[in-house]
Amino acid sequence: MYIRECYRFFAMYFQLLLLASCSSAATLPKAPFLRPCAQDNPHFNDCALESAKYGLPIVAKGDRSLGIPPLNPLHIPEVKVDDRSFTLTLHDALVYGLENAIPEKIEFNFEKRNINMEFTLPVFKAISKYAIDGKFLLLPIKGDGDFNGTSINGKLRVNQGYNFKKINGKDHMEVVDMKVTFMPQRFYLTLTNLFNGDKTLGDHMNAFLNENWKVVYEELRPTLESTFETILTSVTTSFFNAIPYEEILPKTL
Repeated sequence: MYIRECYRFFAMYFQLLLLASCSSAATLPKAPFLRPCAQDNPHFNDCALESAKYGLPIVAKGDRSLGIPPLNPLHIPEVKVDDRSFTLTLHDALVYGLENAIPEKIEFNFEKRNINMEFTLPVFKAISKYAIDGKFLLLPIKGDGDFNGTSINGKLRVNQGYNFKKINGKDHMEVVDMKVTFMPQRFYLTLTNLFNGDKTLGDHMNAFLNENWKVVYEELRPTLESTFETILTSVTTSFFNAIPYEEILPKTL
């Protein structure tokens, strides 16, 4: 699937959203998406959620001065997936939908050093050129043409634990555990020019994939979520190493 590279961009987007929801104004004073929340705020989680809702549409438009690319669409030159039974390559993918992600919940547990976040992605779509060869759910599949993968009302849940370490004498957060789940209410997949352009075989395969979309998604889900966790952990680690804890989560304002 296209998810591996999409998640690389979404991971960056997620970290900017986390920064928007909880960072000190002193961290990025020129960032228009920041509405800081302090730990001593009795309604910190509500504040963080509202800050994320405010900051997300601004982040989605991009900010060249901060190195933030626009999110609609994202261009991904090439994506390769090697499954046990098939290989899939996407070329010049355009990804739509991240800009409309809806923060549903952001919960910090400072005592347990844990962050829980939930988002809804109403429509998450990738359009590209593709090539596939192998077997999918025991059926032979081969083709190259146009790819369209669309998820509807996807629920993204992130559970992140953290600890502390010293860098230049200051406390910095570090990731100790990252769990991600993503489940759409519906997933659609269309592949043109399957089986050397045999329309009958191609139509049957597309119908099969979409009629059995839950099985198709569950087949891919462990790899997709594991990839997301790996990328998100890497990006989060870079983020935490760069900014001291007291600047990310100020005790008071």
